[in-house]
Amino acid sequence: MVDLTGGSRGLLYVLETRALGLPWLNGLFPGSSAVAMETLGLENCADLAKAWVLIEPEGRYRLDHASVMASFGAGQADYAIAATFDRPVFSWDYPGARQFLFKPVRAATPAAQSCREARRQRP
Repeated sequence: MVDLTGGSRGLLYVLETRALGLPWLNGLFPGSSAVAMETLGLENCADLAKAWVLIEPEGRYRLDHASVMASFGAGQADYAIAATFDRPVFSWDYPGARQFLFKPVRAATPAAQSCREARRQRP
């Protein structure tokens, strides 16, 4: 799974899945999305092609999911919403953050090819 929420540190553990990139990608700092793109660039395109994606569009720690997904040749049209989560609100969190879990709908072979092509085009 690719977690682009920046704030769901334990959800992937609960879902019994492996985080691609880093165990926890945080979007709070300038350049965080670029770091996410670099670390996901070390993952196998076949793994990214079949990975589910978790986003939190209004979250305080969110990453730029559109640009990060584009870095491995994917877009939101390549996924369907599988579930939504209301993240528990703590006193330091962004209130009302809703998370969306996307499952891939594109076949793995073309998705992996798109990933390889996106990597060739990156500087």
